[in-house]
Amino acid sequence: ALDIGDEIGASVAVTISRVEVREVGAAKVKKGVIIVQEFNRGMILNKTNSRTIAGLLGADTDAWIGKQIVIYRSETSFENKTVPCIRVKDALPETTAKKRKCSMRTTLNHSRVVENLCA
Repeated sequence: ALDIGDEIGASVAVTISRVEVREVGAAKVKKGVIIVQEFNRGMILNKTNSRTIAGLLGADTDAWIGKQIVIYRSETSFENKTVPCIRVKDALPETTAKKRKCSMRTTLNHSRVVENLCA
């Protein structure tokens, strides 16, 4: 079976389309899951990725919908083995960061010149 990690390559910007709580694993543990628009698949949120996203987008998971993050393939230790995993970069995609910076500028200074620089 294909995993979302098989599809992302080194890293990719993805858009969060939904945030849900699902029962996962054999123990049916409730975990947060984000659905990413580009793959229409879920990514279980471990503590590391949850904290990274919350640091970037805030703690209100409803506010994450429609926002972009960058995910990448990595490795982690699990049961004394090194296994593949997906991580969230601790920086927003360039286009999202640029939009944020520009929207701040345009609210501080409504000049047409600043708006054109941000377009």
